[in-house]
Amino acid sequence: DHKVEVHRVLVTSYRLASSMLLKFEVHDVAWLAADRAIHTALHVDDTWSLARATRSVARAMSGGQQQVEAITALLAMGDRMRGETNADERDLLALYGMLYLAASITAAGQDDAALARDMHDEALAAARRFQPHYNGHYTLFGTANVLIHRVSALVRLYQPGQALEFAARIDPASVAALSAERQSNYLLDLTTAHAATRNPQQAVALLGQAERIAPEEVRCRPLAHSLLRALLETTRGSPAQLVKQMAHRAGITA
Repeated sequence: DHKVEVHRVLVTSYRLASSMLLKFEVHDVAWLAADRAIHTALHVDDTWSLARATRSVARAMSGGQQQVEAITALLAMGDRMRGETNADERDLLALYGMLYLAASITAAGQDDAALARDMHDEALAAARRFQPHYNGHYTLFGTANVLIHRVSALVRLYQPGQALEFAARIDPASVAALSAERQSNYLLDLTTAHAATRNPQQAVALLGQAERIAPEEVRCRPLAHSLLRALLETTRGSPAQLVKQMAHRAGITA
C-alpha cells in the first residue's frame, strides 16, 4: 500500500545526495545518485517522482557538459506532466515550475539568452498560480524563487549589470522568507555581479552576509572559494581585511 510513498522518499534521498555532490563539484558521483533516482522513479511510474528525478538528472548532465541533453530531458518531462499538473496543482505544479527554472539556468550556461528568458517566463507563469513563497515539496517554489533564479541566469549570461538592475526590483522581504541556502546562493550571485562590475567593496559585503546566513555555502563550496580568491587579488583597503578573514575560515591562503 505504501510502495509509491516509499519510492518517493528514496527518490528524494538520491536527489538530495546528487544536489550536495554538485555543490562540491563531484560530478561523476552526482550523476550516479541522479541515475539511481530516475531508476527508482521508473519502478513506480509516478509523475511526482519522475519530475524530481528528471531535475536531478538534468542538473547532473549540465555539470557534465551535456547541457543540450539536459534541456531536452527537462522540456520532455514538462510536456509529459502538463496535463496532470493542471488536474493536480497541489502535488505537481511546484515540481513542474522547477523543471523550467532548471532549464532557464542550463540555457543561460549555454549562452542562449532567448531560451533562458522563455524558460523563466514559463516558470513565472506557474509561480503566479501560487501565493508568494509557496513551499511545495521542499522546492520553495514561488515568485521569489523564480525571480532570484533570473538573477542567477543573467550572471551566467555575463550580464552582471542587468542582473543587478533586476535584483534591485525584487522585494527583500520575499527573499528573506526563503531558506538560508537559497538566500546565500542569491547573495553569491550578487557578489559575482558586483565583482564583475568592479565594485569589490559591495561584493565583499554581500559575501560576508552570505557567510553569516549560511556559513557552509561560503566556507566549503568551490564556487565561493573561487570568489574569495578573486576578491583577495582585487580588494584593497578595509574590505580586504574582511576578505582575508573569510578566506582563512574557508581554509584558503592568500
